Amino acid sequence: MLRYLSIVFLIFSLGCSGPTGGTTPGVPNGASDAIAQVRDLVVDSSTMGETVKSQADLDRYKDKFPKAVEAISAKSIVYIWGKGLREGVAPEQATVIAYEKPQGDKVWAVKDNGEIHQVTAADLPKEK
Repeated sequence: MLRYLSIVFLIFSLGCSGPTGGTTPGVPNGASDAIAQVRDLVVDSSTMGETVKSQADLDRYKDKFPKAVEAISAKSIVYIWGKGLREGVAPEQATVIAYEKPQGDKVWAVKDNGEIHQVTAADLPKEK
């Protein structure tokens, strides 16, 4: 029950992204709508006890998070299949589970504690 209440609180405190990013709690100024929707998709799927493991899983969220699904499908945002939120992760221990394709020194990323941050290439997971 405590886990359920924690997740519900997280969803309400994170909110949904506005048209320009940074307009709702948990969405930093400058973050794109797509990366905010990816975070919301991860929160939503984790709340349901699911993880997005494939394109077929992702496609189920097309109506609810269209920008996230489009960005991941088009590979402008890299999502690490099967990753979701981890409960009780301290900010300094959180790892990147989705990120915009690097086009400069820093990129916007979703971490497994549900937060959006700008990170450097050194913070990104190594591709296998």
